[in-house]
Amino acid sequence: MVLGRTTVHPNPTEGPLLVSIQDYIPDHAIFYLYDIIGKQVFHQRVFKDWNSLDLTFLPARTDFYIVKDRDKVIVRGKVVRM
Repeated sequence: MVLGRTTVHPNPTEGPLLVSIQDYIPDHAIFYLYDIIGKQVFHQRVFKDWNSLDLTFLPARTDFYIVKDRDKVIVRGKVVRM
């Protein structure tokens, strides 16, 4: 179940990643980032509207993200860091 309208950009990115949650007010949403083998490499709480996530400390590669509000999936996808 995907909730609201959520965008994650720019993708690919060299700098911060912007997460925008619209049409849904999360209770306790968290952005999770996983590497190719499924290890969690980053997480940060996110809120309605705009969120800037600094991923510049991570190496260039493709990772997978999921934004969850408690046990509900808001959005999932992949992000390419250059």
